[in-house]
Amino acid sequence: MVCIQGSTDQSKLHSRQFRNQLHQVCSSREAFRLHRQTHPRRTRRTQATGLSVMTIVIKLPGAGMIKKGPATSSIEWLGYRDYRIDAGFYRDLLTLISSRNDTHKLVIVSGGVGSHLQLNLAKELGASSDDLKIIGTDHVRTLQRIFLSCCEKYDAVVHDTLLPVHELKTVMAASDASVFFVDPDTRFASTDSLAAAAAQAISADRLIVFKAKVPLFSAGFDAPTRIEKWPIDNLIERAESFEALNSGHYIMDRASLEIIRDAGISSYLLAPENYSALFDIEQCDQATEIVL
Repeated sequence: MVCIQGSTDQSKLHSRQFRNQLHQVCSSREAFRLHRQTHPRRTRRTQATGLSVMTIVIKLPGAGMIKKGPATSSIEWLGYRDYRIDAGFYRDLLTLISSRNDTHKLVIVSGGVGSHLQLNLAKELGASSDDLKIIGTDHVRTLQRIFLSCCEKYDAVVHDTLLPVHELKTVMAASDASVFFVDPDTRFASTDSLAAAAAQAISADRLIVFKAKVPLFSAGFDAPTRIEKWPIDNLIERAESFEALNSGHYIMDRASLEIIRDAGISSYLLAPENYSALFDIEQCDQATEIVL
């Protein structure tokens, strides 16, 4: 045991000094924590290597991402709770994304996975079309916040707020972050058109849209059809015909495809299970290129 001896006055003085030092340390740590929240870590990309940075907009999947998990109850009618959004895909994707902090800037737009429950309820209760847009947008915004909040756990250097499309270019140019999340907007009819608008706003090198089953397509075909290169004019024509029948969106909605065509955005469709090809998609034989 170590004993510190001294007068009572000295002990009080040392005690006050210790408390003051402790307060300074704690204040410094709190200041550092707050600084980290508002100023993402600088990356080697901008500080040391000088490597050129590739910008990619990633549209996350929607349909096909709800799967049945392990049973959570022995009560049969509670079986619906076993269906959940497939977290494994997002976990693996965030891990992959974090490995490219130094060479890429990535803009992410969530799909509307799970929104059908809220939207169907709202429709059956007579919600207006404007209200439906707000409900869908709020659902996507919640998903964006979930993914953003998890990014740092996977060592991705992320900008800590959702960004409107019109702010992306300015913020990205001044930021050392590598990952940015778009704030949804009711002016865009779909998350695909939101992602396309984001790609246009920042003059992205590439837009990658995750879609289930790619490169096999069933909608509008008599049988599942494999397509590796799809002319955009044909996609737009099919989207127009599909939407005219009031059948919802085709592979992508017309608005998003027209943005891609008019802005000349290099774009690919990719199935979630092939996420590992994200950064080498030109070499992937399981992707579908949208040919301009």
